[in-house]
Amino acid sequence: NLLSYKLDWRGGRLILISPKNTSLKCRICGHIAKDNRVKLEEFQCVNCGHTENADLNASINILAEGHSVIACGVEALASTVKQKLLIRKPMAV
Repeated sequence: NLLSYKLDWRGGRLILISPKNTSLKCRICGHIAKDNRVKLEEFQCVNCGHTENADLNASINILAEGHSVIACGVEALASTVKQKLLIRKPMAV
């Protein structure tokens, strides 16, 4: 296929991911809803209000899914686990 040819020519790594919900998932808060797609080209999260081009939002979700596969080696982790950043104050000694 064309992607394999390009990777052989330029170098790189092809990572297959599931496209499920990549166009419905908010890249900011992770909320998934059909109502997030206002128009074909516009994404607006009904949960957090984030708005941007729908293709850009989906492509960043696909990139994040690929990074999860590289980091964890398990495709399912990217779509089933929502990670949150926990910031804790240092404990007094």
